[in-house]
Amino acid sequence: RVTFTAQNESTTSIKVTWDNKLPDFLFARPNGPTGFLVDFYKEEAEAPKVHSIAFCNSTSSYVFSNLSIYTNYCYNVVAFDSEAVITKLQNTKCAFTDEIGKANKI
Repeated sequence: RVTFTAQNESTTSIKVTWDNKLPDFLFARPNGPTGFLVDFYKEEAEAPKVHSIAFCNSTSSYVFSNLSIYTNYCYNVVAFDSEAVITKLQNTKCAFTDEIGKANKI
């Protein structure tokens, strides 16, 4: 399981940060791409459309921007290698973007 957080940054952005240490057994497999896959979707009453972004470098965070105001977005982060997604466990975390007028309040 990949440890990660999802927290709002503004009215239209959410930052997802994960532990970018790949599992040790990945290094025993043949050379090929390894990294992390972030699945995300806007929580809606109807079936959500899931999107994915792959990170094949040492990146450990990403800011999702241009999101809808005061909307719940859900994320799941998994590790992968050239053979398969290898940590696909139900590990979803959700966060709301801020409401208009409430951004940057302490």
